[in-house]
Amino acid sequence: MLARFYKVPFEKATKDSIVDLMDQIRKRGLAEWTYHTYCVVLKRFYKWLARAISYFGTVDKDFILQNP
Repeated sequence: MLARFYKVPFEKATKDSIVDLMDQIRKRGLAEWTYHTYCVVLKRFYKWLARAISYFGTVDKDFILQNP
């Protein structure tokens, strides 16, 4: 879902690009709790991605899809 809005590869994200993504999500007019859930999921994903990159050195799209 988030990948449709996010044009930057996830592993190359910056703080500003993530803030822009969340602004796009907020502008969709979702309920506050739905927006909050998106924030929580995005934070968990990036924690997982950071651990995967530190362990494996790099990850690609196939790795992300096969190792949720």
